[in-house]
Amino acid sequence: MRKNKPVEVEIKETETVKDDKTIVCHQLFIGKKMIGEVLEVDSSKYEIKSEENFVGIAKTMDQGYEEVLRNWNLHN
Repeated sequence: MRKNKPVEVEIKETETVKDDKTIVCHQLFIGKKMIGEVLEVDSSKYEIKSEENFVGIAKTMDQGYEEVLRNWNLHN
């Protein structure tokens, strides 16, 4: 059984245009690699993307972060 090492995740906030609306996009990075994005569709709906693939919808930003990390951990 291997030992779990702590991993530092950096979150960068940007703005992007989707359907002629400017929305807030949170990009999650491990090192220099972007592992996923959480886009704020509205105040209670967040779209989750992992490496350009749609993962799902979350009710809170924190749930979106957790889902991106789960997805990354599953595939690495």
